Amino acid sequence: MFVVTNYYRQGDGFEKRVLADLRIQDYLAWQSRGSKSPVDIIALRSGQVLLVQVKGGLAQIGHDGWNDLYDLAQRVAGVPILAQRSGRKIRYRQLTGLHLPRSRYWPSVSWPCLLSRGEPDGSDRVST
Repeated sequence: MFVVTNYYRQGDGFEKRVLADLRIQDYLAWQSRGSKSPVDIIALRSGQVLLVQVKGGLAQIGHDGWNDLYDLAQRVAGVPILAQRSGRKIRYRQLTGLHLPRSRYWPSVSWPCLLSRGEPDGSDRVST
């Protein structure tokens, strides 16, 4: 039996916010509902495939999740994106490389196509 928790509802609500935000920016986007895959949202626009992992609240992407998302995007010529809650804003980051075990460096940059809704901080690090 599947029990719906407040954490699940909050996570699903944030995924829906990200989904709506991508649609406003002219992406054809849908959720990978209840998925245990590295991708929560797939978003398409002419010549572009975004594979988005959504993390809100205290949940963070770990080493394996990071590398699985990056590897999948490389296999399908997609763009690996991490969408995080940053206060009331959505912060979009493009993964630019694999995360090395026990490293404090998470290779990423602000995703330029989504900066109008994200938080451009110029940092190459994400919190985990």
